[in-house]
Amino acid sequence: MASTYSGNLAIELIGTGDQAGTWGNTTNTNLGTTIEQAIVGTANVTMTSATNTAITIAQNNTFQAARGLRLNLVGTITTSPYLYIPAITKQYIVNNGLANTVIVSNGSNSGATGTTVSIPAGKSMMVYNDATNVAEVITNTTILLNPGTANNVLTSNGTAWISQAPAASGVTTGKAIAMAMIFGF
Repeated sequence: MASTYSGNLAIELIGTGDQAGTWGNTTNTNLGTTIEQAIVGTANVTMTSATNTAITIAQNNTFQAARGLRLNLVGTITTSPYLYIPAITKQYIVNNGLANTVIVSNGSNSGATGTTVSIPAGKSMMVYNDATNVAEVITNTTILLNPGTANNVLTSNGTAWISQAPAASGVTTGKAIAMAMIFGF
């Protein structure tokens, strides 16, 4: 049986009896390059305003951007281009280090397929590709907690966090002294 490659990450699957005396090299590459890249790997993807960018996975065990967990978008853009990822089941952390929004989609440079995710400039998002659609897993929302004024408390209005003075307890200084005198604390 000849060696083949797995469907999503293109990991080499050694056929029975293949690679006699050298299968260890393939196995080490599978574990040390291919799988490690998918779990913790970062790849820079250079984008320009002139074109959309497609990343693909080839059936070999070399370093490939599309296999990485984190895609770091670099380059110079003045438009909102597409980043086309392979139509495989995989999650990505996409860091948009560019000046404009980038749209992540399945497809090729000839067009997008399925649903897309827009990643604003300067933001990172985790997206999941089910081989048909790309969806947000963790959005680019930034929770910014400023201390505000000393002794304030952080409360939610249902949409945002607000630093504000604590609600009055109804105990004034005079009442606190009177209670201390009566109860002895």
